[in-house]
Amino acid sequence: STVATQLALAAAAAPAAPAAWEPVAPAPAKLSARGPSVASEADARRQRTTLMLRNVPNQYTRALLQDTIDAVGFAGRYDFVYLPIDFQTRAGLGYAFLNFVEPADAVRFQKVFHGFS
Repeated sequence: STVATQLALAAAAAPAAPAAWEPVAPAPAKLSARGPSVASEADARRQRTTLMLRNVPNQYTRALLQDTIDAVGFAGRYDFVYLPIDFQTRAGLGYAFLNFVEPADAVRFQKVFHGFS
């Protein structure tokens, strides 16, 4: 079985996604008595530059995703976009990863695109 077939089967088995896009930062690490302080965790969140976009429409191409991001004021603010596709159907898998040059742009992107449709 090919990787594309496995991806297509995984995509077909995935639950239906809501209509709105959701930029998602990785979940914070669990804090313990000896772990990082709440303040250092907040600082770490502000330093993140990579976001996962969920619920990206399947018909979006990488170019269309970049055009959408650029049109809202983020042109030149990111250096990496990954939008995986099913190679048999040429449809997107519904998610993407985006890396920003500056952490402040990632924070602003989350505010602008949260709930975007």
